[in-house]
This record gives sequence, C-alpha cells and structure tokens, in this order.
Amino acid sequence: MFATELSYMLLAANQDSGCITCFRRDEKTGRLKPEKAGISCPVPVCIVAHPV
Repeated sequence: MFATELSYMLLAANQDSGCITCFRRDEKTGRLKPEKAGISCPVPVCIVAHPV
C-alpha cells in the first residue's frame, strides 16, 4: 500500500488480481472508499512515488 502525500488517497497493489486499487480517505472519519476506476497492471508488486 502507498498513501499519497495528500493524505486523502491510498493506493493498493493487488498482485493476484492484476490491478492497483485507489481509495479515497474521508478526512473526518478516516474511512476508506474505493474509487470507481482502478489501474490495470499485469503484476503490481510495489508502488513507488516519483515527484513530477
């Protein structure tokens, strides 16, 4: 898992299902809600942040 610097997004690499799932964190409750679209990736193992 990787939490973005923005602190309201979390990315989870799902190695077995071949996708990266994006979650939005509610700033008041801390609860995670999956975003509608994920990111297709053959075998995600690691998520590395790269400054743009």
